[in-house]
Amino acid sequence: MGWGVGQLLLKCQWIQMFCFISLPLPQLSERIQKLPVSLPLLLQHLLGCLEQDHGLELVAIALVSLWASRDGLTERDLYGILATWKELSGADIDLEEAIHAGRRAGGYPMAPFFDFLRSLRGLLRACGSPAEPPGSRLHLYGTPLRTAVEKRYLRKPGLDRTAHVLLAAHWWKLCDPDGSRSFRNCEAESLTALPYHLVQSGCLDILASLLTDLRVVSAHVRLCLLPSLSEPYALYEGAVGSEHDETVASFRAFLQRNMDLVSQNPSLLLQQAANEPESSALCWQAQAELCGNGRRFLKWINKPQEAQESMSLVLPLPATPSSVSVSPSGSLAAVGTVEGTIHLLDMKTGQEQKSLLSNCDGISACVFLSETSVCLGAFDGRLELWSVREGCRLMGSDAHKAQVTDCCISSDSRLLATVSLDGFIKLWESGRDCWTRERDCTCPLNGVTFHPADQLVATGGWDRTVTVLDVNDMSVVSEMKGHDAAIRCISFSSVGNVLAAGSLAGTICLWSWREAVALCTFVAHSGCVAAARFLPGGKLITAGEDAKVQLWTGRLGELWSTLQPPALSAALCAAPSPDGSRLAVGYHSDDVWVYHQPWRSGVDPTHCKGNRVAVCSLAWLDNLFLVGGSNDGSLYIWNTSDLPPSCLHKLQGHERAVTGLAVCKNLVASTSDDFTVRLWLTETLRPSSATDTSISPLATLRGHTAGVTCCAFGLDGCYLATGGKDRALFLWDVKDPSQKTPTVWRSLPFCHRDWISTCAWTGPVLLSGSHDCTVCLWDPQTGKCLRVFLGHQSPICGVTSENGHVISVDREGMLVAWDLQGVEKTRFLAHPGRANHCAGFRDQTEGKTCMLAVAGSDGTVNIWKPLTMEQPQVLSGHSAAVCGVAVSPASSSFLTIAKDKTARLWALRQKDGGVKGLPEHRGVITAVAWSPEGEFAVSGGEHGELTLWQEGKAVTTAKTGSRCISALAFTSPHTVLVASDGISLWSINTSECEAGTGGLTQKTLLLPAGKASVLSACVPVPGGPVVLGLTDGALLVIGLSAANFWKSKRKKMSWSYGDHVCFDISASKEGILHVWDSRKNPCLFKMRMTHSGKLREEENSEPIPWEPRRPSIWVTVVRLVEGEARTGSFLFGPRSPELFLHDFEKQPSPSRP
Repeated sequence: MGWGVGQLLLKCQWIQMFCFISLPLPQLSERIQKLPVSLPLLLQHLLGCLEQDHGLELVAIALVSLWASRDGLTERDLYGILATWKELSGADIDLEEAIHAGRRAGGYPMAPFFDFLRSLRGLLRACGSPAEPPGSRLHLYGTPLRTAVEKRYLRKPGLDRTAHVLLAAHWWKLCDPDGSRSFRNCEAESLTALPYHLVQSGCLDILASLLTDLRVVSAHVRLCLLPSLSEPYALYEGAVGSEHDETVASFRAFLQRNMDLVSQNPSLLLQQAANEPESSALCWQAQAELCGNGRRFLKWINKPQEAQESMSLVLPLPATPSSVSVSPSGSLAAVGTVEGTIHLLDMKTGQEQKSLLSNCDGISACVFLSETSVCLGAFDGRLELWSVREGCRLMGSDAHKAQVTDCCISSDSRLLATVSLDGFIKLWESGRDCWTRERDCTCPLNGVTFHPADQLVATGGWDRTVTVLDVNDMSVVSEMKGHDAAIRCISFSSVGNVLAAGSLAGTICLWSWREAVALCTFVAHSGCVAAARFLPGGKLITAGEDAKVQLWTGRLGELWSTLQPPALSAALCAAPSPDGSRLAVGYHSDDVWVYHQPWRSGVDPTHCKGNRVAVCSLAWLDNLFLVGGSNDGSLYIWNTSDLPPSCLHKLQGHERAVTGLAVCKNLVASTSDDFTVRLWLTETLRPSSATDTSISPLATLRGHTAGVTCCAFGLDGCYLATGGKDRALFLWDVKDPSQKTPTVWRSLPFCHRDWISTCAWTGPVLLSGSHDCTVCLWDPQTGKCLRVFLGHQSPICGVTSENGHVISVDREGMLVAWDLQGVEKTRFLAHPGRANHCAGFRDQTEGKTCMLAVAGSDGTVNIWKPLTMEQPQVLSGHSAAVCGVAVSPASSSFLTIAKDKTARLWALRQKDGGVKGLPEHRGVITAVAWSPEGEFAVSGGEHGELTLWQEGKAVTTAKTGSRCISALAFTSPHTVLVASDGISLWSINTSECEAGTGGLTQKTLLLPAGKASVLSACVPVPGGPVVLGLTDGALLVIGLSAANFWKSKRKKMSWSYGDHVCFDISASKEGILHVWDSRKNPCLFKMRMTHSGKLREEENSEPIPWEPRRPSIWVTVVRLVEGEARTGSFLFGPRSPELFLHDFEKQPSPSRP
């Protein structure tokens, strides 16, 4: 409103307010001419006239109260505040006095109040307040009026605090109308407005008592205001500074952890609070409320007595967010909404600094151009540039003809890229409203990202293609095709060598974009991948429509197990058995130890004793006999089938250290620092009556001019490759060494610039690794180098090939994998320290997956799946589809936004050095079981991990396979049946649990994986047969001897009952099996097991009237509480996170405990 128009309206209102309209025209004109000329003085004059008519104190209290309120006041609110003020007689007041006065106030006289209200509304309309019907909210509309009120009334010390006290007392009275502090009948507006005025009036202790009252939290939950509770806690922490209340902090942390769960299931608030540590105010308040109202709840007996830490900070938003960006310094975040508002958030505290209302019809994309400016893209194709500091729009442009789907800024902040559904990508000079270059991609585009270093930009869209363009001329540099759906988001890694593309089908594809080679493709989400962003450290954050935020390693390579040695000397070499079931490791001063599958189970290794001399090389003759070469030149042959393994032979094989061993069908080759290679007949090294001195090598091969370091037989056993410190590769013809002396078939002198440390065959071609940090691929027929693999920064200590890939490890522990065309597929630190050797093999129990064992100087051996994507860490919190992720460039923190109208600030914490925590379940926990005596519990996860618990703490974790663990059952106090990849038995070693060295060991595989999976398991009598419910409707009974469970002969029998599938099996004290059916109508089958191990049905099936009425598939677990099913009660748990208690006799609606 202009100043001239404003003055005119105020003068007209002055005439109406003070009844000058009845004056004769000359007198009225004279009075108008005497009015102040400027708008501020005119406002002061009008306020003075109000005071003359209605009294100074009344006008001051009313206007300052409106000034202090954040959202204005209704007529009822203003009337209540004036009534309280009248009751207090204008004396200095505190909050308690004001609350008591408000409750006993008789009311303000109505006639003077409405007279004042008429004048006040006239003043507000004249100052620009829109015309509203009577009874609407009163606001101090416009800056001039607020300034006039501040100058006139806030000069009096304490008047602003008095207004806040009156407002706080008024809102308190509406929150707690009966004065019982139950907050059962409170109003939503009063509940949200009260904390702000408590802070402004300095009543922080009272605010703290509210924020630590579970009844107040319950009121917020009941009124669907739980997300708005974040603001009062932020206000309190900002007001008290470092002197914060620990109880307030605990309540805030509790709400952060349970925000999504309680929002969707309000009835779980008190149960979740009761699960907090016993010493917490949350726990005792919840238990008092539940017990006082006679409500059932579950008491967690062995719960942790320390509160859990929240991984994220929840930031409630007034509208659905649609885009997010973080400033270059990482200190500020911008969140755009579908309503066109941009919210600026502090990345450290999570508090909102300000909000800006744009001219867009909705913000579809946003990006910071600098610390002080942010660019907004709209659903209608507009671009707007806003100043963060001044809060004003700097420029706007109709950039596209359709929705701007994404925008980003180059690493040097000079170029802005925008893409749209109109199919165009446009490049803009940062801060200018004219584009410099554009390209029509002929299809709608969804994502755009700049390369972190080069002058390149990538786009992805509906044509399922990612295109990398040169920003100088917009020419195509690379195209990546073949995605399973339209591209939704793209991101370059921080190094710039990998590009991640997320699709509408929920998959992520990692590309080596320069060569347009897909490194891997994996399913990340159910539904669309909304965002995929690389963190500065290389990890990948993905978010999707399934409400999940997941943290991935960002590259291939899954650490499967770490083998801890009984001793601490360096591990020098490793050799897997031919069937991949065992791994032999040679140590510097601890001989050889043989580890067994499953690698994660903690099976005790066996010790192959020698003479405590360093074992430098190992090879298996077959799955039983192991050959080792030591530093003193000796060869050892052990029979590993003996317990402990027996040494069959000790041979003086070489004059110096045996550096390498290789085995083919009939021959064993050994290399040494004595410049020689020796061939041995396999038959002579096996058990025989021959003495060690009578066993001699078949042939000694000479040709190397320095120590020989490695050897490898070709796949057909016809050729032997050797490499040495003389930088030469020799290929020996060993087709029939017993008939003729092996000769050099091909020599490759000086094929590396330094020692050759390792060699391996990959089909008909040969790989060599050297101290010159390179790996070379050779054609033996021509002697030519086909390819040089670069990327290592230290000497190569091992190389292997697998399924068209070359995998090598260097001395610093860095693993690099390439395809045969030289495209790098992955790179990661395989061993944190000096690595000495690596060996590849296929694990038969893991679907013949490629595995790699890396031996290190710290004595440990890491077993990796180098070509497998590791399961992600799931970050729980959002309760609706996640629609955006923004990463801080300066730290590991990031911000996510979702359609639950929240933003979450995540900070990834680094683990303390040297402290190894047990791995948590990476995903859903699918099965749990208690031991008969209650000493142990086990839990199984969706990715096959089995965790052992004792006294409420995780003792150890073992990997049972790659499939979900669907059922668990204790067959004895220390034996667990596991249904995952087949059905297996695992034992619990209590001594290892106490020592912290493991505790879970697989003893036997009872049944391999079949067509039907296990849904449920039950042991009716401890130590008796196990009853399993299968997905094909059958019941499988496995009866074994409890004394020697895993070695007894198994009995099997199947039982089927029509089209029924039991989702749960439980047993009564009398041994009667209760089989709960999950098809169509819920039923209970009662059965008894005979002495012969057969199942006999006790009586006809009994329908169960579930309440509330849902299909039986809604129920996932049922347990009897007491007595038999017909006379007792049972608990059942549905797919929602609740428990229901049902009584068979009374048939009431079940209660929620």
